[in-house]
Amino acid sequence: MAVESSNTTTTISSPPSSSSSFSSTAEQEEEQRLHIPPNPHPTRLHGRAFYHSLGSPKYILAPMVEHSHLAWRLLVSRYLPKPTTSPTEDPIDPTASPTSPPILTYTPMLHSRLYHTTPSYPHQNFPAAHNTLDGHPSHDRPLLAQFCANDPSAFLASAELIAPYVDGVDLNLGCPQGIARKGRYGSFLQDEWSLINSLIGTLHGSPSLPVPVTAKIRIFPDKKKTLEYARMVLSSGASILAVHGRTREQKGHNTGLADWATIRYLREHLPRDTVIFANGNLLYPGDAQRCLTSTGADGVLSAEGCLHNPTGIFLDPTLHPPEHLFPRVDTIARQYLSILRTKILPYMTHPSRATDPIVEPNLTNVKSHFFKLFHALLPRFPDIRASLATSRPRNIPADPLADFEAVVSAVETVIHDELARNPEPRAPHHTSVGLVKIGDWYCMSAGWTGPQRRSASVDVTPNPQEVEVEVACNHWDIPFYRCQPYLRPLPHEAVSRGAMSAAALTTHPRSVE
Repeated sequence: MAVESSNTTTTISSPPSSSSSFSSTAEQEEEQRLHIPPNPHPTRLHGRAFYHSLGSPKYILAPMVEHSHLAWRLLVSRYLPKPTTSPTEDPIDPTASPTSPPILTYTPMLHSRLYHTTPSYPHQNFPAAHNTLDGHPSHDRPLLAQFCANDPSAFLASAELIAPYVDGVDLNLGCPQGIARKGRYGSFLQDEWSLINSLIGTLHGSPSLPVPVTAKIRIFPDKKKTLEYARMVLSSGASILAVHGRTREQKGHNTGLADWATIRYLREHLPRDTVIFANGNLLYPGDAQRCLTSTGADGVLSAEGCLHNPTGIFLDPTLHPPEHLFPRVDTIARQYLSILRTKILPYMTHPSRATDPIVEPNLTNVKSHFFKLFHALLPRFPDIRASLATSRPRNIPADPLADFEAVVSAVETVIHDELARNPEPRAPHHTSVGLVKIGDWYCMSAGWTGPQRRSASVDVTPNPQEVEVEVACNHWDIPFYRCQPYLRPLPHEAVSRGAMSAAALTTHPRSVE
């Protein structure tokens, strides 16, 4: 049963008819105007003022269950290389200074009921109150905490607990997994508009919550229903709207393509001062810039892209050489281990007995991160894959990272041997300052000339839009030892391979005209 909030005055209506149109700028602005409930907190910012207070971020590490913990947040947000003006091979900025504008990050998705009722839950998922660097104003900001929720009271209670350590609290309305259906949260709330209105409105209407509330949604197949949905979320009090351009049904083998056109439609039909983040289709460096241009969004989120290429996915290929865009996986792994040693181990609470398991989330997820980072390398070296599969964080007095150090050393060895046999092609020496375009890439003097183009083979007959994307996604021949995207088969290809039944194939959402 939906819970109504006494703090909101939002009217939840049906989607507009297809005959509605805007006849003038004044009428359009009046039609777009949102009726947002009053903000009772004296210092809490809202909307674009809140976005500016975060540093107006363009690039955002998306919330990921068990994958956007502190160490990975720091790797993505603080260790990106600066645009190259001198010949250096190092893809990591050794000063580890924040980018400008800063990269916004999210915590992993947290459970709103467990966070305020189970004492061990925050310690195992976001231990900010235990003298860690989670949420630290000098190390881990800007930062939004994301919760799944279906109880406004529990959502508010957890938001108040976490507020001192974050800049805002986000409501997950996008998770499409079966566990979200079972738990009644994520995208499975998108048909319960009154409940969503109450969840967001309760936080926005609270005089005791010092931080804003935001929301991350998925789209409907009908772009006009998506617009009405977005208006409802914003009118409930959400300061920022993050839009994943896929429907609830697009997951697993049926993930398919995100619909940037619908995000653009929201940009054009919501009030101009609405802050919109776009999400979906980021595979290669340069995709983030294309997404911002295509959608008109204020910022762009990446989830899987940041797992496979954490320091390269957001870079502009016109400002960075290939070494930065596609860094070597052993270099990134070493930097990750360094972060764990300097930013995690000194602050973690060790189990009292050597036989007790380690529950520190930054350590328990190293194996998963390495499987994703090394995904193109591991099939060639089954011995390294087997070693990684049995790796785990060790308890004191042993080195907690010993197993992973051994894996990275093995990776370094095979990469060294590969480069000795097959050196990378190098650009000629040049005396100009900065980068020189050679082929498809802007290269450093004597630097790597970057991956080469290759012809994409489409062995099935999908719809024309999938053919176009299949060609676009598969045209770089990236060495196995450099960061690169994981290319999931498109839905029609998955059907042809027997990975998904034709009956399960969902037509990709396209804007309803």
